[in-house]
Amino acid sequence: MRKFITFFIFGFLFFLSIQKAEAAQLLLYPDPLEIPVGETGLLELRLDTEQEDVNAAEIVLNFPPGALVARDILLGGSVLPLIPETPFIGIDSLKIVAGAPAGFNGSGTIARIVFSAKEGISADSAAISFDDRTRIFLNDGKATPTLVTARPARAVFLSASSIDLISTTHTDQTQWHNRDTAVMKWEAREGAAYSYEVSRDPYAVPDGTSDNPVGDIQVGPLEDGIYYFSLCELAVYEGGFACRRNAQQQPDVARFRLMIDLTSPESFEVFVAKTKDVFEGDYWYAVFAPRDAMSGILKVEVAEAKGNEDPLWAEAASPYALRDQNRVSTLLVRATDLAGNIQEASVSPQPQVFPWYVPVAAAAVLLMLILLVQKMRSRGKTMHGIIHTMDEQTA
Repeated sequence: MRKFITFFIFGFLFFLSIQKAEAAQLLLYPDPLEIPVGETGLLELRLDTEQEDVNAAEIVLNFPPGALVARDILLGGSVLPLIPETPFIGIDSLKIVAGAPAGFNGSGTIARIVFSAKEGISADSAAISFDDRTRIFLNDGKATPTLVTARPARAVFLSASSIDLISTTHTDQTQWHNRDTAVMKWEAREGAAYSYEVSRDPYAVPDGTSDNPVGDIQVGPLEDGIYYFSLCELAVYEGGFACRRNAQQQPDVARFRLMIDLTSPESFEVFVAKTKDVFEGDYWYAVFAPRDAMSGILKVEVAEAKGNEDPLWAEAASPYALRDQNRVSTLLVRATDLAGNIQEASVSPQPQVFPWYVPVAAAAVLLMLILLVQKMRSRGKTMHGIIHTMDEQTA
């Protein structure tokens, strides 16, 4: 009986250790990722810390080079916003290193990855998996790696829809736009009825209600976010109208992704300091870290202007060594996000503070000038008196 109790206790503790070990979870959404021929799919890399406090991640994804192409990595709105190195995209893998200096505890999106099918692909699907090098680090001051539960995903390649759907305002599905209203266009078949839906669901299917679009429709206003405009031609089936089916007996739905960012980057501060540790020499430099909650920062520009001068902008990175080391110029920093929204910050010129001996010396010089003037005036009066006396004697 005692052996049984001991075995039970050890077994229970082992079970608890397993439950605790399954700390951070990484998953890919949606799964499966549908990619129509000639189009792209957007895959979200999501993190759930499972109540652990983490502050960094190194994530490597693998995919078959003969089937998939990673087009871009979007980092806007990441729960790990610090990106110490540029994400790497290779022919069969990609790598993202991200962090949160103050730590992160919760769930959210780390990045979004744009995939497309390899041209001439013969397979109908491909796996996207996490590499063994993927690691999550705890916010414990020691960067302790925590165990990770990673869930892969599968990309499914679909035939293109029979409806050629485009947007005349948001022309590129892989780009962010700062316009809240989109115009969608397609060539409507004579006598056909269509149904559409605007949703955040990438696989939404119109409900079969005829919306009477005629091939050119305006949708919006839309708030910040990623939306999918789904459109299908209606046909009569048992039970009423529904989206017309394709050769695979699936709804023939055309979808168009709309990525909207109407909001400027977050307000940020610029700190100016002077130390010998950042640059070789004792230089004034500026530190800044603008963030954008939706599309992400595209570029940061800096200008130094004196008085009413027009600023001359140039791209820069933090830390930035000031060109004007005398600090008599206004420092301007401008952050632009991927949708073209702008946020600016500035630092005023430094008040010119002189050493204590400068005003003393200036006062001494001024006093000497006053005494000199008085002396010259006194000499002038003396000379005037002498000349007057000589005139009288001559007379």
